[in-house]
Amino acid sequence: MFYLTLFLLCASLAPVIGENATGVFIPFIETYLLPSSFQGYTSVASNTSTNFVNTLTANVSINTLFTAAKNATYYAFDEEFYDILGGQTPDIQLVQMQSSFFFAYEAGAWDYDKNQVWFTSSVLTHPTYISVLDLRTNNITTLDILALRNINPNGGYYFNGTMYFTGNKSCVGTGPNLFFSTLDQRPFGVLGAAPLMLQDGVYRYSPQSQSVQGVISRADIVGPNGVRTDATGRYLYVTGTAAPFNTTGGDGNTFNSSVVYRYTLDEDCLPVNKRLVATVRSYADGLHIDNYGRIWTGEWEGITVRSPSGKVLGVFNAEALEVGKNLPPMANFAIAGDRLVILALNRLYVLHLGQNVTSAAAGTQ
Repeated sequence: MFYLTLFLLCASLAPVIGENATGVFIPFIETYLLPSSFQGYTSVASNTSTNFVNTLTANVSINTLFTAAKNATYYAFDEEFYDILGGQTPDIQLVQMQSSFFFAYEAGAWDYDKNQVWFTSSVLTHPTYISVLDLRTNNITTLDILALRNINPNGGYYFNGTMYFTGNKSCVGTGPNLFFSTLDQRPFGVLGAAPLMLQDGVYRYSPQSQSVQGVISRADIVGPNGVRTDATGRYLYVTGTAAPFNTTGGDGNTFNSSVVYRYTLDEDCLPVNKRLVATVRSYADGLHIDNYGRIWTGEWEGITVRSPSGKVLGVFNAEALEVGKNLPPMANFAIAGDRLVILALNRLYVLHLGQNVTSAAAGTQ
């Protein structure tokens, strides 16, 4: 179900605090050839390592490098990551912070016509609210839409002049069609989640024919989450989500993997030729594809950037960006031209990039 947001509740002048981001370079070989012995870090009962830089090894130099990375805004595995940043110390601004409310969590949809980023509060703190960041002024406006309060909107996309939201996960438009995913969040421990009207899967909505058609079933991806097309409109990307943070395992992990898949869209705009692009260390939530075909995902470690072939180029580090104890992992973000909008639960940052990674002309966001 989709909603066009219209009603204003309040506007706030953001307390902008600017500084330079810090970073650490980690040779890529350290991601797969660590000296023995080593131990991956798990903050919850899980069969995955939730944060790579918390790995402990028998090598003092590597441990020192990982400790420095834990405290840095980002860590890079490839020189291409510095091209994205425009250097090693890009400008980062703390735009808004709230101590007791996860106001910046999901959606991350860029309205490139008005240069605004729309985002939602956490589904973990029901009800969910939608807010709008004006990138020209850094003002944040919170919207009051009574019809959405019990829906918990969290997937958003700007499409043909309209901002669309889904109550259970993500959506993306290409040509005359809008793709969206549905994922029952109750097995993941989310309270107050919207009742699921469709089976878990990926669907195609045609505004012209007013029809909804299933295009990827649960048999193909157990837990479909983020969906995005690339700048060419040729490929559809989908994240599959398991729940390493669900300490009891349960349905959220049953026959499930944390992955990124790529499909080719055929002449009928249907996804074919499924390809595994990446296996994710913890889980993959928010998904964005930039103009260069790079894959950006919200993960336990933070915002991970991969090459089109799936190699990890770098990570914007959640450990340094989130402030507080026992916080849930980051879920989503926005890439808006040459800016990265970081939704860090109780904080919102804007980081200035060295490239225009998305554009109105390409329709990427």
